[in-house]
Amino acid sequence: MSTAALLLDPNTHLLAEGILEWTNTKATETQDTIRILTATGACGGVAFTAVKSRFSMAPILLSGLVAGLLVWIVWNVTEVKDKVGSELDSMGHSIVVDAPEPRADLLGIPNLPVPHDI
Repeated sequence: MSTAALLLDPNTHLLAEGILEWTNTKATETQDTIRILTATGACGGVAFTAVKSRFSMAPILLSGLVAGLLVWIVWNVTEVKDKVGSELDSMGHSIVVDAPEPRADLLGIPNLPVPHDI
C-alpha cells in the first residue's frame, strides 16, 4: 500500500502520534537545560566578578542582582506567556461586521466590475 493511500485511510490517523510527544519531550528537556545553564552561568559570573574586583562588596552585590534578574526572567518566561495568553483569551472575541462597499461613483472612480462577478 502506498504512503498516500495510508495517509488517506481513516484508520491510519496514528501515524504521526509520536512526533508531537517527542517534540514536547525535547522542548521540555531543552527548557530544563537552558535553565540549568543560565543558573550556572549566573553563579559563575558572580564568582568571576568577585575574583576580578578582589572581593569588593559593591561589584559583587551588583552582579548578584543582575544574575538574579537574569535567572528570574529565564525561569518565569513560560509563566508570563501563560499569563498573557489567559488575559488575551479573557478579553472576549471580536465581532465581525460586514460593511457595504462604498459606491464608486461617489468616490469619483469609474464603475469597475466586482471581482467575484468576473
